[in-house]
Amino acid sequence: MNFVAHIRQSDNSEQPLSHHLSNVGKLASDFASKINLADAGLALGLLHDFGKYSDKFQKYLKSAVGRIDPDQDSYIDPAEHKGRIDHSSAGAQYVWKCLQKFGAAGQGRLCGQILALCIASHHSGLINCLGRDGSPTFCRRMRKDYAETHLKECESNAISSDPDLVKKIEILLGEDFIRKMFFRLQEMVNFPQYINEEFSETDAFKLGLIVRFLFSCLVDADRIDSAEFENPDRKHIRVGKKKWLKWETAINRLENHITKFESKSEINKIRSQISDAVRLRAAGPQGTYTLTVPTGGGKTLTSLRYALKHANEHNLDRVLYVIPFTSVIDQNAVVVRKILENSEDE
Repeated sequence: MNFVAHIRQSDNSEQPLSHHLSNVGKLASDFASKINLADAGLALGLLHDFGKYSDKFQKYLKSAVGRIDPDQDSYIDPAEHKGRIDHSSAGAQYVWKCLQKFGAAGQGRLCGQILALCIASHHSGLINCLGRDGSPTFCRRMRKDYAETHLKECESNAISSDPDLVKKIEILLGEDFIRKMFFRLQEMVNFPQYINEEFSETDAFKLGLIVRFLFSCLVDADRIDSAEFENPDRKHIRVGKKKWLKWETAINRLENHITKFESKSEINKIRSQISDAVRLRAAGPQGTYTLTVPTGGGKTLTSLRYALKHANEHNLDRVLYVIPFTSVIDQNAVVVRKILENSEDE
């Protein structure tokens, strides 16, 4: 049996399930590599739709596009069953089963829970580990009956139809996977050293952000591959010949613009001193920094000056501005766009 992930509406073409899992694994791995968790992203992608290896889901999918006639016994009413056939729990249970056994101090349980949460939630939004009443929501999901999650059936079907994919997953989810993932988590989060010691609020928040980041890697990768299968032209746009502005070009344009400022007045001299001091710090290590300057001190261009140089120093992909005042956003966006779109230096 050929297991399918999607059937294209325009021409009725099939996307093999193994292709979708591999594609999403590659994309999620690339995204997660930004925080050195590429293997975690790969595992998420390879297992997120593992539940689609169930016969019931395949019948549902083919019924939905008219491959199975309503008069046939194998027909599953797509309207009645939409969103009701669980295809996300199987992969979550699989990764939890594989990883929870590693690590004497629960390292495998932590890593397994992070990945299982992302997989189980990729169509619903992140589920809670505990319910409002303190009930063990995550544990209940991991103990969900295999008759409902189809895990055993999916494992058997995957081994029969896509043995290379299953082998890749088995090799990936070993003790070395846990060692690397937990080591990377320790680099970002200060874990308690003693049994009775709790996470600090800051470190608990950091761990939560890591989970959300990995979740976003999976969701973005899944949606990108699904959309690009339905409309292949989307991929050409995403990975095509579009040229992004080089950091060096943006830096030169901004520096040229800054040299045109008058520095005769006292306030402009102070603005210039602030801007130059911040620019010198841009070559420093990545981290979280604050710039405390009163209104009118030139924070917009100063922070942009820092951001462009810092991005270039650390080979980063993007600069994101998050500002709470929409009027300021609109005003500053116009200024910055005019500066960076200046093509005099080309």
